[in-house]
This record gives sequence, structure tokens and C-alpha cells, in this order.
Amino acid sequence: MVTFGELVERVEDIKITGDPTVTINKVEVDSRLITTDDLFVAIPGFADDGLKYVADAAHRGAVAVVAPVAVATPLRVVGIVGDIRRAVARIAARYYDYPSRKLKLVVVTGTNGKTTITWLLKSILEQRGKPVGVIGTLGYFTAEHVFDPVNTTPGPLDLERLLTIMHNEGVRYVAMEVSSHALSMNRVDELEFQVAAICNITQDHFDYHKTFENYRDAKARLLDLVEGAAKWAVLNRDDPSFEYLEKRVRSSSLSFSFENRRADVRLEDLIMSTSGSSFTLVTPLGKERVNLKLLGRFNVENALCASACALALGLDPLTIARGLEEREFVNGRAHKVDVGQPFTVLIDYAHTPDALAKILDTARQICKGRLLVLFGCGGDRDRTKRPLMAQAVSTRADVVIVTSDNPRTEDPLAIIAEIKPGLDRSKETVIQPDRRAAIAEALALCRPDDLLVIAGKGHENYQILGTHKIHFDDREIVEEILRGRTA
Repeated sequence: MVTFGELVERVEDIKITGDPTVTINKVEVDSRLITTDDLFVAIPGFADDGLKYVADAAHRGAVAVVAPVAVATPLRVVGIVGDIRRAVARIAARYYDYPSRKLKLVVVTGTNGKTTITWLLKSILEQRGKPVGVIGTLGYFTAEHVFDPVNTTPGPLDLERLLTIMHNEGVRYVAMEVSSHALSMNRVDELEFQVAAICNITQDHFDYHKTFENYRDAKARLLDLVEGAAKWAVLNRDDPSFEYLEKRVRSSSLSFSFENRRADVRLEDLIMSTSGSSFTLVTPLGKERVNLKLLGRFNVENALCASACALALGLDPLTIARGLEEREFVNGRAHKVDVGQPFTVLIDYAHTPDALAKILDTARQICKGRLLVLFGCGGDRDRTKRPLMAQAVSTRADVVIVTSDNPRTEDPLAIIAEIKPGLDRSKETVIQPDRRAAIAEALALCRPDDLLVIAGKGHENYQILGTHKIHFDDREIVEEILRGRTA
């Protein structure tokens, strides 16, 4: 058990009213989870405000609250602090006794590729025979459990809980995605990282960050969290932000590159095909041949980033190569759907201009017939990238199918209207806002040897219409339609 005073001893500028020696059972940010003798932290959110639930927390048995402003409550102790998000990170770390210090955390941020890099790292690190934890878009994976993701990067309380579970289950390494939102909201400030990688920075989330500079700076904050010669930063020498990021490094560092021979980790003798890529991995510790089953240049880049992270952890090139070769696919990332049809269908999560360009460049390299692309743009998100995504598709595809992708509270036709200025109308183009109908039309258009990329949702098994989620899985729908056709 721990007292309120002990929990908040590292929280800056906190004003305490009441008895700080009160013993705290557990800490919660959701009043519905409060039980007797708990501490409730009232955090303002995007859709709701924790301050509205202080009375509910008290009714359920809370004895203490930490809030950003004064609250009228009968609780035995109240803490008021200006930076509530930084405060909850420190409280959570103290309550769970700093589990990240007992693990080796590798954290990856960037616009595209984070998920694949973490799963490649999982395969590499598992070569040592120990369970590896993963936290990211596909879920939260401990040694014995899988938790559905709420966000790419959970809040600090959930993070500390997850890391505690992992440590208790014998996990030694954790490969973790961190989003720009998480970095800007201090979710990971109290975690201790062994390696921090920034794989690339291109346009995304301008609805939140407003400008590219703000977005880049949010990503760069990760480098401030790894300091000293024993910690490592991994950077992409091919990325336009490389020099800016390099100046922020406060630790040891490694760079990787697809083509720059000055990089610490690079490749030679690349051969790409429809079954993957073969290349020689070049590192400061020697060379090793790799036969990567994942498709395309962008996955080779992801493999180089994962390799640099593994080198920073002390793994040798042979172990790294074996780990890379173990990974056959990453769910929703250039994921092939094959029920015997005479053309290729790839499901991919690409939902930014850069990600679309990369998957389509790869598709063009392996496509024997026409390249068809189905895509849409999410509602209530960065509107400036909509015509840019259309340009990325129109300049590469032979046939374009525009549809919906999580329209949320926006009118799907209004979203499509903002996509249209970026389309090349000389290309064969289909506009169909109903995503299921659009998939059916796209499949009907395919001829032998064509390649269809269905972009945007990847692993997601839902559509967000208004404020509600409905079950919707691109892969399931493709298989259902194709099996109906071939039955």
C-alpha cells in the first residue's frame, strides 16, 4: 500500500488540501472503475472531461482526487496541479514501481511503418528464446494475454499496468509504437527506453498538430527521453528531417538507409520479387544475407530500422537475419488475400499520401497487369491530405475507386468532394461511397494478372459511422465476394 503523499512526491507544483497520509488502494482515471480507498485522477479528454465525474468517484468510494482545477468534494485529500497529464504519468509510474526500469523497451515512432517494425523486432528478439511484449496498433501483447487496443499508445496508467503484467509474465523485451499524440500529451514521459527509433516523418495528423513543424517536433520529443551513452537513438538517414533530428540526439546513435552508404546499417545486392526481397544486410558488426518474406521497398526499409534497433540492443547480424526471415506477414500490411482468383488482392493500412505512394510503388513493381486502387479518407481528420492522397493514387494507378473510410460525423460525399481535386480524371475512376459496394465493383473490374490494393483500413475490422462502430472487415468481404464468384 502507498500513501497519497508518496504517490505525488514527484509531481511538480501540486497544491494539497487534506491529509496526504491517506492510504491509496489503487489509481484510476475512469470513475466507473473506482472502488473503496482509490485515487481518482480527473483528466480532461477530447470527448469528455474527468472533472464531471469527481462526485461519481466519491460515491463509489474514492478517498482522493487529483485535478487540474479546484473541485468541491468531500474526499479526504485533494491535489490541484496545472499539468495534469504530466502528473498522471508520474503518479502511475510511482504506483506501479517503475516497471519500465525492469525491462528493455524499444520504442518506434514515425508516420509509416511503426507496426511492421515492432513486429519484425518481436521476431528478432524472440530468437533469444524469451517472450517479447508488443504495444501498438494491432493490440497489446504480453507473454500470456492479448488486449484490444484503445489507442496506438495507451494512456500512462494503462501503460504502467501493461508493463507490470509483462514483467510478471517473464517478458524481458518490449517493442512499442508511440504516436505523436502520445508524445505531445506526455503519456510516455516516465518510461525508460533503451532504444528510440524515428523511422520517417511525412504529413499526417494536421487536424491535431496544425503544421508539419509541430508534428515533426512532437515526434522529435522522443529523442529527449533517451539520454546518455548507454541509450540509443535510431534515425533514418534518407528522411528529409534527418539533420534536424540528429541535432536533437542526446544518446548514442545509429542510422539506417536504403541507399546512403554513410549509414551505419544499409543493404547491398537487393533483389525484389512477388514473394519478398533478398538482400545483404550491412552493419558495423558484419554482413549477413536476408531473405525477407514481406513485400516491397518500404518493408526493406522497415527491416533496416528493426535491424538497427536490434544492433543497439546487442544482437548480432546472424540472429537479426534469422529473426527477419521468421516474419511471414504483418496483419493488414500488404496482406495478400488469395482464394484462387487469377489476380492479386492486397489489403493495406496506408492512409497517408506517403504510405499510399510506397505501397503503390511496390505494387507497380510486382504487378503484371493493371494496378487498381481502392481508397478513401477518414472523417473528422486532417482534411489537407485528402487531395494529396488522391494525387498519390492517380499518378500510380490505372484504375481508381474512391469510397468511404471511417467517415465518422462527416458526410461521406463531402469527404469525396475534397478528394476529387487531386484525381486525374483521365484515369478510369469509380466513385462509390458505400465501401462494401465499392469493394465488389473493384473486384468485378479485375482481370487476370491485375493487382488490386484496398487501402486505408488494413487490420481494422470496423467502420466508424457517426459516433458508432459497425463490424466491417475488408479481408472478410473480399473473401466472401471471391468465394461467391468462384463457387
